Amino acid sequence: MASEQALLTAMIEQLGLDAVIPQGVRPQTGLRRYEPGEYLCVAGQPVDSFLILAGGRCRILSLSDMGRQVILDYMRPPDANGDIELLNGSPWLHSVCAELPTTAIAIPQTVFLEQMMAHLPFVQMLCHGFARKLYTTSSRHSIELLYPLTNR
Repeated sequence: MASEQALLTAMIEQLGLDAVIPQGVRPQTGLRRYEPGEYLCVAGQPVDSFLILAGGRCRILSLSDMGRQVILDYMRPPDANGDIELLNGSPWLHSVCAELPTTAIAIPQTVFLEQMMAHLPFVQMLCHGFARKLYTTSSRHSIELLYPLTNR
């Protein structure tokens, strides 16, 4: 357990999140490891933790109307997942699948809502993440609108 906490601390420092994840919540925070092809989360399932990718790479997937999986984006460290779902009290919006051996920092739902949302550096990190997600989504949709509906 002590080595797990030491590894968690090292990853937090490596990602530059030392001020973002306070010492007081680290004992309640854990590391999760995923093998290629393993799902970090599945669309429609309840959210139990806020995840910060600490190593590896993942695909963000959605299911098309025809039943096919569509890759929406990729996650790389230090991308985060679960923020929108936890704040809305909704299940996972999209599925996330590991492409490489992946490690994620998992902050439990209660810690996220009760402690982390009162910690200004963490809230600022979330705001930057929301801005990045909004900008990326807006840019993609703008480009898609340049093509006729039949090509989309």
